[in-house]
Amino acid sequence: MARWGFCGIQGALLSHFLRNPICLSSVVVAGCPYSKEALLRAIHWRLPAVLRAPEPPELHYSSLVFTHSKQMTSGHPVIPCASSIVSVGRRKNGLYIGVNGYKQGVTRKNIERPVARLPVCRRELFLQFHELKQQLSDDQLPASLRGQDLQSYAEFKLGAHDYQKSRLEFHKLMSGWTTKSPDLQSFAIQEV
Repeated sequence: MARWGFCGIQGALLSHFLRNPICLSSVVVAGCPYSKEALLRAIHWRLPAVLRAPEPPELHYSSLVFTHSKQMTSGHPVIPCASSIVSVGRRKNGLYIGVNGYKQGVTRKNIERPVARLPVCRRELFLQFHELKQQLSDDQLPASLRGQDLQSYAEFKLGAHDYQKSRLEFHKLMSGWTTKSPDLQSFAIQEV
């Protein structure tokens, strides 16, 4: 969340199409104990002044308690779950259950095929980005994409110069921040 406060939540690909980053204006914490000061320190004040947004996001608290939160399950053994629910509002089948990063129910035989991918994985998001790019004429494309011979996911991300400049500045000043392996981003649309 601290990096989102500086670079925005949109990521490199979407930043090609935006004039300004999308920053959080508020954060809602629900049904659990928290320290307002500690949360603000974590997402805003710990950043060096040059990385900090002019104002921290507004913090809101909801008294609604998640049924399976620590408070509600105290005294009962809590068992972690490898699955997650992914809701994508614009799809016909907008609700997906993911297990260990793949759609639930996918057989081992299909694990490396597109049918196994969740719609929020980087390959599927790259496909959507590429489809959007194909729908636009050259004069409708953002300047960062016009006349470029970008092929791989990594090249398109690196082509978002303003975003990359912000990201590099962030990582330079927050040197302990983890980064993803470049190998995970070196695929092209033909391989998708």
